[in-house]
This record gives sequence, C-alpha cells and structure tokens, in this order.
Amino acid sequence: MFSRVSDIEIEANKRAVERYTSIDPLSDVKIQMQAVRSFISWFKNENIAEVDAIFIDYFPKNLSNEFVRIKDYGNTVEDYSEKKLLLIDVFTFIFRNHHLLWECETQPFVDIFLKLIPNQDDMSAYNPDSLMNSIIICALNASNKVSFIKYNCMFHFYHNFIKENHILAHKFWDMCEEVYEPDISHTSFYFCEKITNCLDPIMTTFLTTGNHDMTRLLFIVVDMLYDQKLIDKIRFDLESFYSITDTLIQNYIDHEEYEEIIDNLPKIWSDIFNQNPITFQIDEIRKLTLFAALFSIDMVNKLMKVLVNGCRFEVTIKKTKKLYIIYLALVSLNQTDPNSRWWLVDLLKHLHQDFQEYLKKDFIYALPLEHQFLILQYYIKSSVTIQIELSRRDRKVINSVLDGLLTSPSLSLNRLFLLSQILPQSLDHDLSDDSYQPDISMKILGFMKDLTLALGDDSYIYILGTEKQLFMYEFIKINCLWNLNVDFVWNVFSRCRSDMTTDSQDWIPQKLGTSEYKIHNHIFGFILNHFDEFTLFEKYDRDHFLKLCSGNYTNLSEIPNNHEHFGFLTTLKDVYDTPR
Repeated sequence: MFSRVSDIEIEANKRAVERYTSIDPLSDVKIQMQAVRSFISWFKNENIAEVDAIFIDYFPKNLSNEFVRIKDYGNTVEDYSEKKLLLIDVFTFIFRNHHLLWECETQPFVDIFLKLIPNQDDMSAYNPDSLMNSIIICALNASNKVSFIKYNCMFHFYHNFIKENHILAHKFWDMCEEVYEPDISHTSFYFCEKITNCLDPIMTTFLTTGNHDMTRLLFIVVDMLYDQKLIDKIRFDLESFYSITDTLIQNYIDHEEYEEIIDNLPKIWSDIFNQNPITFQIDEIRKLTLFAALFSIDMVNKLMKVLVNGCRFEVTIKKTKKLYIIYLALVSLNQTDPNSRWWLVDLLKHLHQDFQEYLKKDFIYALPLEHQFLILQYYIKSSVTIQIELSRRDRKVINSVLDGLLTSPSLSLNRLFLLSQILPQSLDHDLSDDSYQPDISMKILGFMKDLTLALGDDSYIYILGTEKQLFMYEFIKINCLWNLNVDFVWNVFSRCRSDMTTDSQDWIPQKLGTSEYKIHNHIFGFILNHFDEFTLFEKYDRDHFLKLCSGNYTNLSEIPNNHEHFGFLTTLKDVYDTPR
C-alpha cells in the first residue's frame, strides 16, 4: 500500500504530506497528536488515494500505542478524553471514502474504536454526523460489519450520541439499517454467542426505561437474524422478548402503534417455536391469548394476499401450528380475563370473516383433503365460539368436505368430529320430551350409530393399537403442539368439561324414565363416556350399541344408570349457545 510523496501533484498538498511524514517516530505523543490533527484538517475534504495511503503508512507509532493503552486502561490513561476524540477523528478520516476499506492496516483502528464506543463518556460536544458516514462505509466490509454487530456498536452509539440529541436520529436509523443489512457470511458459533449478549441489554433497557427507540433497534437486529435464518439457532432471554411482545400487542390494540413490527412478529415467533430443544412454552392463558391474537393478525394478512391476488393458501407446518394455537384459544375463551377477551374476540371475528370470504371463493377445494379438514376444524369451532352463524355457502362447503371424508372409512371419526360441532346448530330450541321431534331424533340416532361404527371399526382399532394415533393427527404433537405445555392444555380442557357438566346439571332427572329423549340422552352419554375411557369399542360393545341406536331398547337396563354422565344432548346445545 506504500505511496510516495512525489505521487502528490498539488504542491501545497505535497508540503502538507512532507510535514506529516517528517515527524520523528520517537517524538512526544503531544507532537504526534498535533501532526495527525493537522493532516486530517488539511485533507478531510480531499479524495486522494495516495494521500490516504500515506496517512496509514506513516501513522506515528507512539500515538498508535497510546490508542491501544486507552483501549486497555480506559480513563486511567493521561489525557484519555482528548485521545479518545482523536481516535474517533482518525477512524472518521480513514473511512470517509472507500480507499482504505479493504486494507488490513486499518483493522487496528476499527478494533480500538469498537472497544471504546461502549464507554459512555461525555460526548455532548461532539457532532457525530461525519462519523456516521464513515461507519456506513466501514460496514461495507463484511468483516467490519460483523464486528459492529458483535460488539453492539449501534446500541452504544445511540447512548453516546443520539439519546440526548435527536437531530440526527433519522440518520442514525439509516445507519442501523445499513449495518444490520442481512448480507453476512461470517455467521459462526462465536457470532451467534456474541449476538445473544447484544440482544439482552437492548431488551433490558426497554423493559427498565420504556425507551421505545430500543424496541425499534431490537427489531432491526431480530429481523436481520430472521433473514439470516439464525432465530432458531441462538439462545436469548425469551421471557423478556415475550414481555416486549406483550407490550407491543397492547399498544397496537390500544393505539394502532408498531404496525410494521407487529406484521413481522409472527414469523419471528414461529422460528422461536421451532427451536430444538424447546426454549419457550405457552403455559398460561395470558400467553395463549397473546399468541392467538398475534397469529390471527398474521393469518388475516396472509388471507388478504390470497383474496386480493388469488394466490394459493399453502398450509405449512407453521400455519398449522398457528391454527392449533388459535383453536385452543377458542376453546379457552371463557377462561380469558374480560379485559383481554374483548379485543381477542374482535381479532378472531376479523379472521373468521376473512376465512368466510376464502370459502366463498372456493379456494379451499384446491387443497388436499387433510388441509381442508384442518381449516374447517378451526372454522366451525370459530363459528360456534364467537357466535357467527354458518352461512348457506359455508354449509355447502362443509357438506362437500364431509362427503369427501365419507369416502374413506379411516376418516370416519374425523368426519364425525366436524359434524359434532355443527349438529348443535340443528337443535335451535331447548330439548325436552315435548320438543324432541322425529327429525331431531333421527339426526341424533344417525350420529350415535355412525360414532359407534367408527369406534368399533377394525381398521380404526388396528391403527390405534399399532400407531397410537389417528390419521391427520399423526404429527400434531411433534410438529404443532410441543410449544404448548401439556399440563396447561389438560387444565384448559378440564375446565371446559367442568363448565359443560355444570351447565347441564339443572336438567339431570332424578330417574331415567322411558321417554325417547331421555333414553337417547342416556345412550349418547354412555357412548361418549366409553370413548373417553377406552377410545374404542370392542365387538360386543359395538353390536350392543348398534342395537340401541336402531331402536332396540331390550337391554337398556344393562347400561349403568350413572347420572354423572347424563345431559349430553343438552350439553351439545349448551356448547352452541355459550360463548367459549
């Protein structure tokens, strides 16, 4: 890189260079500092490659050693502040253009600058405008960019220069976008470890001070990690990140703030949920509510693109996981605190309406049957829970999918599961002996018969015995539910069961009686209780209940008269009438 003074064309510039190069290497540091200042002052607005090369080649050795000392010993070094400011000026001068960007001789200045920037000394009198330009140029070198990221340079720069001086805030954020531009190849384990240490102070600062600039910086960093596919590879404080997410969601709900960040949050959390081993679980209603809200917003955005552009709605593992989280939130809606419930219901209604438009356009028929089932499983539950009645078009689509499921015996139970949720809508009045019309009776008997056949089907029993799981649910636990705490899910459904039992207690008769309604209610309750306990029907049980479902009540007395399981038909009606 060595350049000669004779290469300089303008005489005044040549003399300035000669004064700089003639400094005694062993001269006093004060003299060397003045020589460097004079050189920078003379050439800072020039763009001469030869001059820049000479600046590095002849940089005073003693001064260079002093820069190393202030890096190592901080403000214990004599004239620390003066030397630090000069180091910043030297860095700014070196990278005011691209001439020295790739020269290894400049690396010590980058390293010293990065070690000094965390020191929050009084920099109020320093104008960082030119320094920001130099950082942007310096970061064009990928190795330097990685160093800026690893040492959390933007976080420290903010606290040194921007926090109390917002005049240059816009330029600061432009600089951050340049530094964190997702074009990094040096993503080693060391990098991942260092970036974790960078995220924690940003999050801590926000959580302790409420400084929303830290939120913006945090998501610039996290977006870079997402684009680099590093989210599922690094480990950082997810409870703090969750708390920040919670705050952002609340601000979005209350004031429609942070819309761009909210749009990006679902993809980030999806990658977090992909971490192996598991690093974050939904283990309380508050978390479930938040992620159901977040993923509802995300699904609305995705459906909007489908509805506007007519593109295909791909049902990926990530979307499946989101739909199951939303589904569980629907199940637990009455367990959500009232303050959260109202805005979650608003989001769920918006999502339901968009899916209704999706069904109206017949896009669902382009999907495989198992993906149709997944969408309708959510959609029907949504209709029941937030009390949006199924339209005629909805029923046409649902019946079409139910017919498709009917063609495969292995899908009988899946079909009946969907049917069980829309069946209560047929029971549009309170059931009793007097209101149990023949058409309702036939629907109930038909459903019980199909359920008995499905639970006693040989292929179903074989699959349950060998694979221990149902078709369409084979990989749900592994791929979609591992971020849901098992005990939490169990408690959600236990509370639902308790609520349903309580809802039906007023109806339970003191004795069974012989009316058709009470008989069917008794049979239905025992079938469901048997399924809950054994998950299948042996041949004897299957044949016995098929006779009962055919109207042969000869052996009705063989069914245990356990009133704890009565009221299932009424409970079906309660499920439809009660928001959940």
